[in-house]
Amino acid sequence: MVAIVAASALHNGVNLEGAVPSFTKSLDYQGYCSDDDPKDDFYVAGTVQMGNKLYTDSCLDDDTLIQHYCSSGKNVKNRRAYICPNGCLNGACLR
Repeated sequence: MVAIVAASALHNGVNLEGAVPSFTKSLDYQGYCSDDDPKDDFYVAGTVQMGNKLYTDSCLDDDTLIQHYCSSGKNVKNRRAYICPNGCLNGACLR
C-alpha cells in the first residue's frame, strides 16, 4: 500500500511537497507512536509505528535524509529533512 501525503514544508531548501511516507506493511493496531530510533540519529535508519502503519526513514535523493519521528507520543505526521554531509543511503546518512 502506498499513500501520498502532501506536505508544504520547505527545509534546507528541500520542498517536501508530495513526499511519500514508507508504509511497509499492516501491523496490529498500536494507539500510540513508537520510534525504534528515539535519539533521531541521522546515521541510523529508523522506523516509526503509529496505528497499524510503519513509517521508515528514507533518502529523498543522494544526500537528503527524510526522518520520521514521534512528536507528541500520539502522532507521526512530522518529518525532518536533513542534508547528509557524506551522502544518504538506505534511510541513513553515510559516515
